[in-house]
Amino acid sequence: MFDAAVHGSFLGLYCQGEDIVQSDLNTQHVAKALSSMECIVVQDIFLNETAKYAHVFLPGSSFLEKDGTFTNAERRISRVRKVMPPLAGLADWEVTIKLARALGYEMNYTHPSQIMDEIARLTSRPRSPACRTNASMSSAASSGHAMRKRRMARRQCTSTNSCAARVASSSRSSSRRRRRSRANIRCC
Repeated sequence: MFDAAVHGSFLGLYCQGEDIVQSDLNTQHVAKALSSMECIVVQDIFLNETAKYAHVFLPGSSFLEKDGTFTNAERRISRVRKVMPPLAGLADWEVTIKLARALGYEMNYTHPSQIMDEIARLTSRPRSPACRTNASMSSAASSGHAMRKRRMARRQCTSTNSCAARVASSSRSSSRRRRRSRANIRCC
């Protein structure tokens, strides 16, 4: 993207809640790319280094003012709940919707959960028939700890068809309960 901006084929950027000038390893390359663009819109809670290149600066919301999710660089999704209303008057997603409408693209969301539902629908990959969970789990094994272990095993799985992970949840009670809480997870 930044290479294309330097060469003149990438002309605009909408940067929301990220200081790309500070966070990218090659800050000089990013600065050169931002200087080459025709339109940069930055939405953040304060004027950062990226905002110095912005043609338009929009008010952002802090994590205390948001209801939704954050996805980090490791693709882990963290749920956040709003503690207070946005001081700027609108949440980030509402500002984005208003901007899209002003540019002629209609977005009809009324809650962040609708946005997340659309993202999940558009990015979910179909699972192959080789993907299956062989779990003979008792009610004790379906505890939160066992569920987290199964989710972690699924996350660590790659798209190789021969992937098999054996997950045994650790229980502090008797060995009989531990035997019941074992699960074999096979996925692709």
